[in-house]
Amino acid sequence: AAASGACPDAVFVYVSSQAAAGPARGGRPVAEGDPAEPVSWYGTSKLEGEQAVAREWRGPWIVLRPGVLYGPRDRGLLTYFRMAKRGLRRSP
Repeated sequence: AAASGACPDAVFVYVSSQAAAGPARGGRPVAEGDPAEPVSWYGTSKLEGEQAVAREWRGPWIVLRPGVLYGPRDRGLLTYFRMAKRGLRRSP
């Protein structure tokens, strides 16, 4: 509501997350037309934000779901890099 009052003619850009779409299905990446199926509270909250923009913003809008970013202070992917360094093992 605040953005609409301040800049009613602006393009609203909502930065969401791939988590809003959910994981790949049957080994196939999620496509743009697939229904969203988030599996975490974070993904659900991002999807709810996308839905709020679609429902409330009267002007043009776009939702961006950027890819995973990683860098020196990232801890989210560090576990996976450590696993890869040790070598992945399958249970017999």
